[in-house]
Order: sequence, then structure tokens, then C-alpha cells
Amino acid sequence: MIDGAALLPAQVLRNLSDKLYDKRKAAALEIETAVKAAVAEGYDDRINAIIALLANDYATSAQPNQRKGGLIGLAAVTVGLGPDASQYLDRIVPEVLKSFSDSDSRVRYYACEALYNIAKVTRGDFIVFFNDVFNALCKLSADLDPNVQSAAHLLDRLVKDIVTVSDQFSIEEFIPLLRAHMSVLNPFVQQFLVGWITVLDSVPDIDMLGFLPDLLDGLFNMLGDSAHEIRVQADSALREFLHEIRHAPAVEYGRMMEILVQRAGSSDEFTRLTAVTWINEFVKLGGAQMMPFYAAVVGAILPCIADREEKIAAIARDTNEEQLARVREQSVADGFDVPAVVEIARRELRSSWEATRLEALAWIATLLHRFPHQLLDLMDDPSTALLESLLAALADESDQVVLEALSVQATVASHPNHFHRLLLLLLLRFNSDRALLDRRGSIIIRHLCAMLDADKVLRELAFILQNESDCDFAATMVPTLSLILLTAPELAPIRAKLKRSFAPPPAMLHPSPAVGQPPPGLASAPAAAASAAAGGPGSSFSPSPSSSFSPPALVGAGGGVGGGGGGGEVGTTAAGNPATSAAGAPSAGAAAPGGRGLFLALYPAWCHSPIAAVSLCLVAQAYEQAWGIVDALDESDLSLSLMVQVDKLVLLLETPIFSRLRLQLLDPSRSPALLRALYGLLMLLPQHGVAFRVLHTRLSTVPLPSCSTPLLPPSPPSLSTPSPPTCLTYPPLSLPLSLLPHSPTSQPNRHRIFLQALLSLLLPSPPLLLPQRPAPALPSSLLCLSSSSSSSVRCCLTACQHSLTR
Repeated sequence: MIDGAALLPAQVLRNLSDKLYDKRKAAALEIETAVKAAVAEGYDDRINAIIALLANDYATSAQPNQRKGGLIGLAAVTVGLGPDASQYLDRIVPEVLKSFSDSDSRVRYYACEALYNIAKVTRGDFIVFFNDVFNALCKLSADLDPNVQSAAHLLDRLVKDIVTVSDQFSIEEFIPLLRAHMSVLNPFVQQFLVGWITVLDSVPDIDMLGFLPDLLDGLFNMLGDSAHEIRVQADSALREFLHEIRHAPAVEYGRMMEILVQRAGSSDEFTRLTAVTWINEFVKLGGAQMMPFYAAVVGAILPCIADREEKIAAIARDTNEEQLARVREQSVADGFDVPAVVEIARRELRSSWEATRLEALAWIATLLHRFPHQLLDLMDDPSTALLESLLAALADESDQVVLEALSVQATVASHPNHFHRLLLLLLLRFNSDRALLDRRGSIIIRHLCAMLDADKVLRELAFILQNESDCDFAATMVPTLSLILLTAPELAPIRAKLKRSFAPPPAMLHPSPAVGQPPPGLASAPAAAASAAAGGPGSSFSPSPSSSFSPPALVGAGGGVGGGGGGGEVGTTAAGNPATSAAGAPSAGAAAPGGRGLFLALYPAWCHSPIAAVSLCLVAQAYEQAWGIVDALDESDLSLSLMVQVDKLVLLLETPIFSRLRLQLLDPSRSPALLRALYGLLMLLPQHGVAFRVLHTRLSTVPLPSCSTPLLPPSPPSLSTPSPPTCLTYPPLSLPLSLLPHSPTSQPNRHRIFLQALLSLLLPSPPLLLPQRPAPALPSSLLCLSSSSSSSVRCCLTACQHSLTR
């Protein structure tokens, strides 16, 4: 083998390792000339010997100057080879690349210079070593020596020029390498990488959109860099890609959407803005193709709706509205995951931002309208806890969130199978969170009544409460419902219905007859009364909302539940025809059956609170029952809570709700029970209170009748001596002293006495038949009530006893 040192003059070898650049350059020119001569003469062995000499003895020498001489000598050999250099590149380029990591910065600099000259000569043949060159340049772009960085940038520009025109460049092999370097946080490296992405994207023959999912995460990393230049370059590259996406015939959204969803939650504001902008464009451009990603998009967009940066929040709102519109108006494509979207919305109900919670409720409402069966199945699934989350939203600090949650709950309750369950869970929530009941109970019940059938809501709540085992909670809940019933504008039709429950007919508003004579009233129905007494239709009392119980006509003024002059429903003859007056015309003052049915549905539950029961009786004009409850109150019942309720009721008596009641005070002889009930309330109040002064002032204007005026009509005549059916009367029911409600040893008998007393008030029947009839089955609510020591139970039971035995 030929020795390379023998092929070159000794002076050339000495100058090649000199510390002066000019001498090394002169030596390199001599080597170039020698190589050209060898090429011309075809001496390949000489060329290989010179390359081996420079690579082994100089480029890897321990002396820096010799390494510098070796690098410039290898470049000179390549220049001397000219077009034939490609045959020897595999022995030249690797030796130069090794010097890129040399510890001497001047050696690294001359390595860049040497490789620049080599690439300039070989051009396209140089692409074979592109990946190795790219790795070396990536490192040198972050070199601490600015001269090395400058040399690396010159080499980088030359390599980019070669790549953009080369048909040997493989983008598929380069992308994994580029993606591997994207995780480097050095700003110089990032700037270097963005430059390459931009250059490759500008090449028409290279489709960078297909590789964008591999690069997108790295570009978003650069958006959060502290260096302004890098952020600008990364943003510029992303804008160019987004522009291309808008005009691309097909785009792979899946992998990019995963990255965008993650970046939408970035702590960097600029990164969030860019991610949300991209998501917005994808939702608008993707159409049905984006449906499988809606759950992830909803999870990313909902928190951004409340972003402190208004631009981000505006784009997020626009994106969310676009998604909701597509779900509402278009056919949903396969892949739309309803449970996943619902779970995301349910999770965001716990967000600390009001706007996010509102949009989460909007999603649940939209899906409930669009996919009712799936949503209702999710409501029934305990693992989703969707209905519980909606109920928890009622405690939200935002009134708007509460109203939206109520709207969704009303939609759920509009489906028959979920009506009872929703109200039951609502009461359970009130029971476990009394602060919610105090703070939001009224608005919740009112809006449910406004959005649903108020009559049905009240009946269902009453049905649940009358079976409530926690009597303390029931005693708290019933006054709340009572106040809503009396004051809520949404329940005005319900109050109007109740006022007609036991209202007196017009004929009974004329001057009263002499004391002791029954006033003119509705004609009785002997057949109906006999049927009731015998346990026929309408003889049993059921508090269920679905009850079809329709009691016969009640007594006129001064007696029974309609003690305030209350009439009853139109009586029927044995043949079933409406009862008529003496003139043969139907009575015009018959009470509305719906109002009386509602009264019967509410009354058992309202008995949990004596004052609530009194207020219900006053609204329904059942004054005798109201007086019976007030009269039954004793010292043990007068708690602070009850006195507060009395105060509220007295003040409500001065409102337009009770205007009819106040007008009836003009003729106290027609409603002595009303007068006694009001005086009873007055006697309960402390004299120094505002309520006492208000009620005392009101009653001082009433022309009082004699205190001996009987509260009930005289006892009915004997069955053997029929009398004209001018007025129905109630049979007196003698309660043995041992069976009074206060007796603790007579629980089963108290059940029977309570129910028989209530039936006696509502079902006129012959006096000798009712006591002989078996006691009907008691509702569970009455079993619960009578087994407790609640004062409200004693009051209601005693009220029934008083109204029948007085």
C-alpha cells in the first residue's frame, strides 16, 4: 500500500499543521493540485492514500492545528476530485462530522467550513449523509461560540438549498428525526427546527400536512417559549399550516385534535388562544367528521368559555354554539358518544366558573331534547349520578345556574316515569341540606310549579310529605310550601281554585235567617249520603294525587268544613241528576270539584304544621275546620316557630289574597267560625307585637255578633221525622275521654277516630250509620303522624273532634 506522506512534499505537510491559517490554506491548494493530477492519470490508489493520511494522521491528531490542517486538507481533496468526489464521500464526510463535537471551538468552526466546501462541490450526492449532517447542525446551532453558530448557519442554508431541489431527499425518513428533536427546549435549536419546518412546507413536492400531527405538539411547545422570536416563528408556521388546512381536500383531524384538546388547557395564554382557534376551525371545517371528537372538544372548550382573556372566551363560545347547533339541527353521525358528552357536562357542573356551568347545563338540556331515551336511561343509572348532580346545582351561588338546572329538571319531570322520583329526590336534598331549603326552597318550588303543572306538583309533594317518616323535616317543609301557596304569583290559579272549594253560593250571601234556623243551601242527596254511609263510591279518603274521590255536598254557612258559609258541590239525586233549587234551576254557587280535590290532597300533609293547616282552611273558606285547629292549640304547642308562623299568617291576612275573607267579616253571623278563628289567633299573639296590633285593628272594625251564636247548625231531626232537604248537617261524633288524641295509650283508636272525624266533615251521612261502619284503611302518612308526638298531629286530631262534638 502506498504511503500518503511520500506523495506530498515535506514542506506541504509541515505547512498543513502550522498555526497560521494562510500556510494551512497554501498547503491545501498543493494537495488539491496533487489530487487533480492523480485523477487525471487515474491513480485511485494515490487518492485513497492521501485521504487516509489526512483522516488518520491529521484529522484525529491530538494537536488542534493538525486537526485543522486535516479538515482543510479533506476539503481540498473533495474539490480536487470534482465530479468524481461522490465515490470517496463515505471516507471523507464521516471524518469531518466527527470534528463537529471537538472540544476546540476553532476546530468545530473549520469543520463547518470544510463540510460547506464539500457540500458545495457534491450537491445532490451529499444528500446521502443528510440525517447525520442534520444531527450535527442541530447541535452546533446551540454552540456557545458565536463564530461556530455563524458557520453552522451558513452551512445550514446551503443544505436547505440542496434539499429543496433534490429528488433524493426522503421526507418520510426525515420526519422521525425532526420529531425527536422537537422536544429540545434550547431556543436556538427550536429556532433551527422551525426554520426547517417552514422551508420543507414551502416545497411544492413535499406534503407537510400529512406529517403535521407528528410536528404539531412540538410547535405548540415553541408557542410557550420565553423567547419572543421563537414564539413569532412558531405562530407563523402554525398560521401557514392552518391556511393550508382550510383549502385542503382531506385532513386527518384525529391525532391533531388530541393535541389541541390538551393544549387548550395550557397555562400559557398565547398557547390557549392558538389551540382554541384551531379547534374552532376544525369544528367548522370537519362537520360530521368531527362528531366522534365532540366529547373531547366539549371538555376542552367549556373551561375556556370563562377564560379571563376575552378573545379566548369569545372563540370558545362560538365553538360551543357551533357544536350545539350541529347537534340540534343536523343528523348526528355515527361515533357521537352521548354518554361521554353527558359525563363531561356533568363534570363541568362542578366548575368554579359560572359561564362554564351554564354551558354544561345547556349541553345536558340539548341532549335531553335530542336523545331523550338515552338521557333518561342515564338518569336512572346510579353510576352516572346525573340526576344527583342536577339537584346539587340547585345550591349554586348563581341564580342563573339554578334556573337553568330547574329547567332541565322540569324537562326530566315532564316524563311521567321520572316525575315522582325527581320530587322525592328534591325533598331528600332539602332534608339533608336545610340551608338550601331556607335559601332557595321557595324559588325552586315556584319555578317547578311554573314550568310544570302546579296542581300536580303540589299534590305530589303533599303525597310524599304525608308519608314522610321524618316529622321534623315535614314540619319544616310544609310551612314553606304553605307560604309559596299563599304568596307566589305562579300559584294564583291554584289559590283561585282553592277559594272555590267551599265557597258559599250567592243565595247564602243575603241576610241570614234567625239563629237556630238552617240557612238556605244546596239540596241534599239522600241516596248519595246513604251510599257514602254504606261505604259506597266516594266514601273512602285517599290522599294520593291520583285520587278520584269526589265527596257529596257540604253543609252551608255555620257548619262543617265550610263553616264560613261554604257551599258544596252540586248535589245529585238518586237518579244522578243535578240537584236544583226550589225554582228548579241548578245552583250557581257550587264549589269547584277540582278545588275540593286539591284541598283533600293537601290537607293531610299540611297537618304537619297547625298554622299551615289553618292557612289552607282559610284560603279554602273551611272556617269551621280552621277554628277547630286554633281552638285545639294548647300551651305545649306554642313554640317559637309556631308563633313566627302565626305572625306571618296575620300579616298575610292584610294582603289581597285574603280580601274575600275580610269582606266576609262584614256579616259575622254568616261566618262565626271565621271570627272565632281570627280571635283565637289574636289571643295567641303577644300584645306588644306588630301582628297583634294589625289583627286587633282589623277585628276592631268588625260588627261583632253575640258570643253565644252557635258555630254549628242544630242537630238534624230524627230519621223517623223527615224534614225538607234544605241543608245537609253533620252527625255529632261523641269521643270517649279515653280516646282523645292526647291519650298516649290509644294509638290504633286514634287512627280510626281521626279518619272518621275527617270523613264526617266531608261526607254527610245519617248519624246512626257512620259509627257502625268499619274504619277504613289509613294512609301511611296518618300512621306516621299519629304515632308521633308532634303538636301538629294533636292539633289536627283535636280540631276534627272539636268540630264534631261542639
